[in-house]
Amino acid sequence: MDEAAERGADAIVEGTLRWSFLAPDDLEELAALREAIDYFEDPVDHRDQDAIVSDYQRDIALDGYLATVGRDRGGSIVAYAWIHPSVSPGLNGHLWLDMGVHPAARHRAIGRRLITWCITRAEEWQARRDPDAPPLWLGYLVDEKFGGLRAALAEQGFTPQRWLFDAHRAFDDEPLPLAPDVAGVRLERYRADLSEPVRLAHNSVFGVLPGAQPYTRPEWEWALGETHLHPEWSWVAREEGGLVVGYALNTVYPDDDGNTASEGWTALFGVRRPWRRQGIGTALIGASMGSFHAAGLDGAGLGIDTENPRAAERLMEHFGFAADDRVVLYARGATS
Repeated sequence: MDEAAERGADAIVEGTLRWSFLAPDDLEELAALREAIDYFEDPVDHRDQDAIVSDYQRDIALDGYLATVGRDRGGSIVAYAWIHPSVSPGLNGHLWLDMGVHPAARHRAIGRRLITWCITRAEEWQARRDPDAPPLWLGYLVDEKFGGLRAALAEQGFTPQRWLFDAHRAFDDEPLPLAPDVAGVRLERYRADLSEPVRLAHNSVFGVLPGAQPYTRPEWEWALGETHLHPEWSWVAREEGGLVVGYALNTVYPDDDGNTASEGWTALFGVRRPWRRQGIGTALIGASMGSFHAAGLDGAGLGIDTENPRAAERLMEHFGFAADDRVVLYARGATS
């Protein structure tokens, strides 16, 4: 990339491959490499050519981009690293890393050197910015099962900060666990007039997490519309003074053929920090499962985004949920 070269950035990662900045003509071959990696590793997030082209166009529109590809002696792309600026204007200074090495080109420490390359290029990017710009933050979403990559990130100062995964439970002949009563807190079905209090509660739970930012009112209403919320299945926990201290906003997933509704889905779920460890989350999920079961659905599912995976595991164990593969956010640098 000429612009990167003019700014002093170097495409070279190490000496066993021939490195160059990613160019538009490379995107199809990069997609083929990504397909090979995905076939071998079976990650949670698969990347196809349309997604890669979209990322390329988006990154240029946002704040430029910086990516390098490594070719073997036959001229095939067998490794890459890509630094993505955050799509959110409110996360100025946040960069997301993406990299991969073909299975046949591994065991040369290329992956570790790709991480080093990304850190160096990101620091160069930060140095060219306004001195008053927010501090640099680097994030990488990694499948938990990829122990080698997680260890390599840890060696470079990245730490695990959030765990993201889905969990499911089919309704069978087993009785549903009872949802506890919580002293000083009452559960109510969600209503439209609770949208703003729930938004504020959600922002207090998730808007402060690494790599995240609070919802504005328009963004929140758009998100609720995309969720296709079912208010009659959704629950809000309020303390005696009326403050929303927890929420479980629910929708429904169709079956694998996209036809009949089968699984109730908790799309947005959280408990304000000062009210945790009191059984509020258990009560909300229990009420949600009861609503799904009463509606004749076949099962329940929820998306989990947590800084405390053990607490999430206890909740799943209580209700008999089984989890899908987990993704871990590894991050390095300041968030403010």
